[in-house]
Amino acid sequence: MTIIGTILIPLFLWGATFIAKFVTETSKAMANFPNELDADSLFSSVDSDPIEKMLAILFGKAVDTWDIKLIEFSVLALIAYILLFG
Repeated sequence: MTIIGTILIPLFLWGATFIAKFVTETSKAMANFPNELDADSLFSSVDSDPIEKMLAILFGKAVDTWDIKLIEFSVLALIAYILLFG
């Protein structure tokens, strides 16, 4: 468990940081931004699986831009995800 936690905890924290801008913008668009935070604050949550959310954002950007490097990185990220968690 210690070895797995050593690998997963930084990935979850990185994933939460990566999706913070998306979560904040979505919250503001839904008029659900916490009143306690400054208007220029970012927030996120490490709920169940931020890594999947991070992959979804990566795939979305790859499809939106059709950047070959992003597409290649998306495929490599998916393979790494399957190897790590599959």
